[in-house]
Amino acid sequence: MQRPKLPGYCKGGLVLVTYPKAGVKVKDGLLRFPLGSKVTTWFALDALHLPMPSNINSSDVEEFRIVRGNKCFYIEYVYKQHDIQ
Repeated sequence: MQRPKLPGYCKGGLVLVTYPKAGVKVKDGLLRFPLGSKVTTWFALDALHLPMPSNINSSDVEEFRIVRGNKCFYIEYVYKQHDIQ
């Protein structure tokens, strides 16, 4: 039986993390990403706070993605684009 394998550059456990719109709260211009009970236990940190860009409407965002690239972490905003007629 053949099983899919991750590419060699994705080793180490740091891969794509997605948060649905309902899982992220916006308060005072900051996005609050909950980190889970294990992270809270190990690091005494319950959430990650990032500023919301001023050029994106938070109500239009459907999903947030945190990705790794070039030894940095990036956040991607997934939203539905309105049709242009």
